[in-house]
Amino acid sequence: MMKADAVIEIGSTGIRLLVAEIRENGKWNTVDSSAMPVSIGRDVFMTGSLQNSTMSQCLKILGRYKEQLAGWGIPPEEVSVIATSALREARDSDSIVDRILVKTGFKVKIIDGIEENRLMYIAVRNCLQEKISMEKTDSIILEVGGGTTEMMLIKQGNMAGAHSLRLGTTRIEQHMPAASSSFDNARRYIKQFIQNTKASLNNELNLSGVEKFIAVGNDPLVAAINYGRSVSKSIWEISREDFELFVNDIQNYTVEECVARFKISYNDALQMQKGLLIYSMFIQLTNVDTIIVPETNIRHGLLLSRQLEPDAKLQQEFYSQIIASAKNLNRRYHADEEHAKYVSMASLKIFDELKDEMALDDRARM
Repeated sequence: MMKADAVIEIGSTGIRLLVAEIRENGKWNTVDSSAMPVSIGRDVFMTGSLQNSTMSQCLKILGRYKEQLAGWGIPPEEVSVIATSALREARDSDSIVDRILVKTGFKVKIIDGIEENRLMYIAVRNCLQEKISMEKTDSIILEVGGGTTEMMLIKQGNMAGAHSLRLGTTRIEQHMPAASSSFDNARRYIKQFIQNTKASLNNELNLSGVEKFIAVGNDPLVAAINYGRSVSKSIWEISREDFELFVNDIQNYTVEECVARFKISYNDALQMQKGLLIYSMFIQLTNVDTIIVPETNIRHGLLLSRQLEPDAKLQQEFYSQIIASAKNLNRRYHADEEHAKYVSMASLKIFDELKDEMALDDRARM
């Protein structure tokens, strides 16, 4: 017997819905999906808050999704709804979340960068499975979004670093006037940003020795489908040379030409040129010959995280690797590891005591 489950992602450039049927063995099939563009990131990165018109658009989209989910028998309270960098940085994020709950019944959880990395790690590992192994290799997992670039550095199969970089296709507009947002200017801005972060990344992982570069997202997927080859049903690969050719070629296309040629939405086409530039310039930090492109996303990771059995092992692996990464940084900068452990233990104890007090207060009110 199968049951339907649903997740929603409120991103910088749009709101996306995924509905899947979950089998008893934990496997699942996508049965419905929707993606609607909305300029949340443009508002927040430019002004710090959402315009009323954008808020209305968000509520309209979520209301439509609520009706769509009703057809699958899924009420709003059973849907996992996450929001990423745009709402995370909005000054009025609390009031936005409250309005969404009141108007639609969806309870939004604003997640931080490390949680984005965790969900993406789960999605990528599940997608690659037995086809492509990251064990005992140096690898990079990279996803470029509208507001941030999520990056995981894997050293010999273990997490060396997880970063949420303030570089994204929409955020670039914040730093570049429309009149100067040409290919050369965008490349110059991205190059400067990457050069500023290169040294710290190299401290965690020797980028020139990276063996596997895993690019997640619609932009590299379009490149791999058109210029690469299929490895399996949900994994593609493209040579570095062909990837660079594709990136350079599309810079000469208009948004309308991208839509017509690659059969993608106008919103995706609007972001694609800058997005692929970011991927390309991170790839140039390495010597990889091939880019691996799994057909997955953060919504898949969120869906998997709701299924306890497949998630438990991956979740524990991610957390243990993050802790190992933190310890490595601690040793590199000669910090007091024993003191760090004591602070960690004391913080957890205080958190647990506060949680118990809140639980008692809640029971007293009932």
